[in-house]
Amino acid sequence: MTKGMQWGIASLLFILVPVLGGVGSFFVFLSRRGKAYAAFQDPELFKE
Repeated sequence: MTKGMQWGIASLLFILVPVLGGVGSFFVFLSRRGKAYAAFQDPELFKE
């Protein structure tokens, strides 16, 4: 029973850590991309 519980916890960690890492890296990617494209914004385009 103990071995089954250990394998269950290990399998959850092996699934959970990469998924959370992927979500976190996606937000880091969006942040970096937003900062890179912020230089291309022209404030004159948004004035009325």
